[in-house]
Amino acid sequence: MPTTGGVPRRVTYENGRIRLIGWDRNAGILFSFPAVTGPYYFYNVASIHPENGKKTLYPLANANDAALSDDGRWIYFTRFGLAMTRDNMRAYRGGGLSQLWRFDLKGGKEAERIGSHEVNLNRPMPWHDRLIVLSDENERYNLWSLATDGSDAKQLTHFTDYSVLEASISGDHIIFRKGADLYQYDLTTNQVKPVPLDLISDNTPRTPYWLAKPAKFLTDTDLSAKGDAVVFTMRGHAVVAAPSPAGRLLSQRLIRYVYGMLV
Repeated sequence: MPTTGGVPRRVTYENGRIRLIGWDRNAGILFSFPAVTGPYYFYNVASIHPENGKKTLYPLANANDAALSDDGRWIYFTRFGLAMTRDNMRAYRGGGLSQLWRFDLKGGKEAERIGSHEVNLNRPMPWHDRLIVLSDENERYNLWSLATDGSDAKQLTHFTDYSVLEASISGDHIIFRKGADLYQYDLTTNQVKPVPLDLISDNTPRTPYWLAKPAKFLTDTDLSAKGDAVVFTMRGHAVVAAPSPAGRLLSQRLIRYVYGMLV
């Protein structure tokens, strides 16, 4: 569907549990889906162009995430990993370790495993002559930069509170989730900054509701000793009625007022 909105159009017809991987400017939509044969958690990776419908199934055994190089020659992909079983164990070092591989689509040689074999490596993102990945080398997932053959590992972010998750690259910028927030990482300046979000909900109870006659919801009143001011309490808000500028609305976010009193 267009980024400006519109009616979604179906482009894949696989058997359920499809995982959207991302977008490639040449191949189109990258996605993974359950293998037709084999164990339950075995996946295949494919691409489909939303305009012409051309689909490409990549000859990769049990790949669940992937990215293509800019020239379309190499595909970098991951196998296994606890994300396949929705497990959030920290610093996992067992037999289901997330492995990083690369395959020469034009050379026809066997795929080769790259990067460290002792840590989890996933979410490959080609960038110029480097490969950006998520690695839990230091127990928490952070952004790392590798040479395209998996050597020359360099740590880019150094978070210790929460892991870097769900990263996506566009140009020289990576958007990722850490905790409950989104952040932007600039690969040219090595700067990280939060992405401000203001979500509008279609949940009716959460939408603004203007009261034409708020006095109908009056729950309490209190008159000052001199009789020159009165406070009304209604729907969790306190309103002081007095000659200006003393008259005002007492309201703070996430605070509910009851039984307002002038003392």
